[in-house]
Amino acid sequence: MTTWYELRSRLQKDQTIDKAAQRQLEKEKEHWRKVLFRIVCIVKFLAKHNLAFRGTNSKLYEDSNGNFLGLVEMLAEFDPIIQEHIRCITSEETQAHYLNFKIQNELIHLLASAINLNLTLCDMAKTCSKAKDFFGIIQRIYTTFANSTKKWQILKDNISRLTLKLVSATRWESRVESVKAIRFQCTKIQEALLHVFDVDNDPKTSSEAKGLANNELGEYEFIVAIVIWYEVLYAVNLVSKHLQAKDILIDVAIEKVEGLISFFKDYRET
Repeated sequence: MTTWYELRSRLQKDQTIDKAAQRQLEKEKEHWRKVLFRIVCIVKFLAKHNLAFRGTNSKLYEDSNGNFLGLVEMLAEFDPIIQEHIRCITSEETQAHYLNFKIQNELIHLLASAINLNLTLCDMAKTCSKAKDFFGIIQRIYTTFANSTKKWQILKDNISRLTLKLVSATRWESRVESVKAIRFQCTKIQEALLHVFDVDNDPKTSSEAKGLANNELGEYEFIVAIVIWYEVLYAVNLVSKHLQAKDILIDVAIEKVEGLISFFKDYRET
């Protein structure tokens, strides 16, 4: 009974074990933010003044270890954050210290993750025949309405929320928007295409509009594809935007990428 009273008391005072662990985690995160902020400041200073980073030695407090480690040593003379960081390194309390010359490749890889995501999807869309057919249909729908103001007005009269977007080969986000517009307004766009078929005098355009409405947009395979593509593109685009943010933190970036990988694994299973 005493244990339950003690637990209730700790809950009321916000003194549970989980709370203490969470506070420690937040403390660690804040510490690493401060460490990385100082390291980035050193990097920016050296780059701005076109100074070499490395020497012939890559160890702290040894001769000829370069400008970067030299500035770290200087900062440690009066900055408590770097002092504690170096103490943890020298006492081998931490393995991740971000002072090794190889860290540049890790940071470049991290910052390039958003671009890599886009390039991977772009390559997939170009090499996979199903993807090429799918985005070809999306492009044909846009072109049908965009080649005249009259047909574009027909489209606007039928849809009220999301307008069609051009599928760009370089700007991957445009593919998300182009798929989104059709994903949530497929029936309305079908009606607009049939309206174009009824009023357009050009046989080629009229036939194209009818074919898209009755065949492509009406096919089960296309309907399934547009649902899947939108969910995939939306998830990737969300992570891509986070990775391109100016204030993105490394731990947050890693968490976002790992979350995206988990999303794909789970999505593949379902």
